[in-house]
Amino acid sequence: MTLKPGDSAPDFQLESVLDILQSQDRVVSLQGILEKGPALLVFAKESCPTCQYCLPFVQRIYQNYLDLEFSLVVIAQESLSAAQAMTHGLGLQMPILLDGDPFSVSEKYQIEFVPAFFYVGQDGRIQRVLESFVRRELVEINEEIAKVKGVEPLPFFTPDEVVPAFRPG
Repeated sequence: MTLKPGDSAPDFQLESVLDILQSQDRVVSLQGILEKGPALLVFAKESCPTCQYCLPFVQRIYQNYLDLEFSLVVIAQESLSAAQAMTHGLGLQMPILLDGDPFSVSEKYQIEFVPAFFYVGQDGRIQRVLESFVRRELVEINEEIAKVKGVEPLPFFTPDEVVPAFRPG
């Protein structure tokens, strides 16, 4: 069963796709991410149609709060080449971390479906968990990020977009 709100978010150490491609030997940890403030962790994979659908919306959330003390990272359950294809194919500019086989970080979070979202407070406690694509819950996460940072929520769906209420992972 996937971790739930109130649980401690397991720490991890992963390399970013960009660092690997640039032959930089640097790891990113959850502890390091949380030093900046709360974080949204998004577990995804290139072969998941729902991930492909929702990651461009997640990219908009990332861009909306880029200047705030908040982090958003995608944790790709992939090989390097698949994560790179996902990054380039969807035009993603947010940090993509690689959780390759044997998917140890995904196992720590007990991921059952992707996409899986974990909103983690700066204290390391999971505040929200979302599996699959649920428009209302993504909007609520967006509002929570804005509230914690003391700003008005910025929209990430445009008025002309037809966005379903739910899309299973």
